[in-house]
Amino acid sequence: MNLSIYCLTLGGMASLFVAVLHVILAIKPQGYRTFGGGELAELAKRGSPFVVLVTVGLALMFAIWGAYGFSGAGMIGPLPLLQAVLIAIGVLYMLGSAMLASEFVKSLGSGSALRFAAFSAGALTFGLLHLVGALTR
Repeated sequence: MNLSIYCLTLGGMASLFVAVLHVILAIKPQGYRTFGGGELAELAKRGSPFVVLVTVGLALMFAIWGAYGFSGAGMIGPLPLLQAVLIAIGVLYMLGSAMLASEFVKSLGSGSALRFAAFSAGALTFGLLHLVGALTR
């Protein structure tokens, strides 16, 4: 298996994993607390449809990102603007990792720093998988 196929397959799987996590959060919003979204858990507890709509929207977005990873790996047919979208996905994950890194620094005294570090590392890894996969196609 060449590097591109390997990276894009793993990147697609990672994006689908994140999509499934968001579906679980939409069903069990108390899980927001686990992932650092206590305010979202409170909104959901009060019956706010906003939280569920945003979470389902994110799940759909990450599922589409997974499909693009699989398309780039040749596992499914070619999707529109494949190369550009794969690069954009990689860049967006990388931006997410940069934002989480700044949150990590802010949270050093709060005890949630490890969670932010893990999220940042995951976003960085997922972004690199998509970018390396796209750029070695």
